[in-house]
Amino acid sequence: PPEVLAFVDELCTSGGYYAACAADAIVAAPCAMVGSVGVITRGFGFHRAIRRDGVERRVLAAGAAKAGLDPYLPRTRPAVARETRILEELHGQFV
Repeated sequence: PPEVLAFVDELCTSGGYYAACAADAIVAAPCAMVGSVGVITRGFGFHRAIRRDGVERRVLAAGAAKAGLDPYLPRTRPAVARETRILEELHGQFV
């Protein structure tokens, strides 16, 4: 099969870099920024606010880890540990 090349003229960071890694080689302009390796997840914790305001939340889900770090539930150590492992695994795919 033919060789697949990724060409970078200016910027190839984060998701762009992740996609470019599928190529056989990355060819970048001398002043291009390539890399910026990292993985992040963000969220909010609303569990106290909905309890205080008497809001009833209804969720149906299948799978033990489906809720993960649900912003409407208190964080649990197992959920944080699982999400951290996922982030570390994704970061490891970059480097």
